[in-house]
Amino acid sequence: RKKRVGTRVCKPKLKRSISNLYNFTTEMFALGLAPSSKVLSFTTVHPPVKIAQTLHLAPGESAFRIERLRMADGEPLLMETAYIPTRICPQLSREQLNDSLYATIRECSGSSPLEAVEIYEAITLSKRDAELLHMRAGEAGFRIQRISKNTAGEIFEYCVELARGDRNKFQIVLKSTGIQYSRVL
Repeated sequence: RKKRVGTRVCKPKLKRSISNLYNFTTEMFALGLAPSSKVLSFTTVHPPVKIAQTLHLAPGESAFRIERLRMADGEPLLMETAYIPTRICPQLSREQLNDSLYATIRECSGSSPLEAVEIYEAITLSKRDAELLHMRAGEAGFRIQRISKNTAGEIFEYCVELARGDRNKFQIVLKSTGIQYSRVL
């Protein structure tokens, strides 16, 4: 409710558990929503130096740069930009990106995602990002940086997700024996 603007009914936030390794497709199905993706770009690149180092790329080695809008029941929830070394899944195609990327990588490489490190940061959305997420520039969001490792021990993904602040609520379960966390400054 805002003075001189009126009352606006908001959709409920999606309570997303982040205490286990997850992927968007599986998570949306578990919430009873229909996941989908819109591929914004799919290119082969030589990523920026820091990303190449994170992915342990050899000099000159390339990676796929995948930018997708992730939706639930047709509503955009996340915009993700992922880098996947081309050696992990050399035949990856744009058409395969409409479904679960993790399932596709599992089929291509024979290894599954094992663990990921994520860093969460509160942000305000830029004009471009807000438009893609059907929001207004300057509204709240989350920036999630994810580095994923597979069962072969390789880092196979560097990803940055921008999540809508009005539709996402994250839950972390802390146990004395279960979760590692550290403060990132």
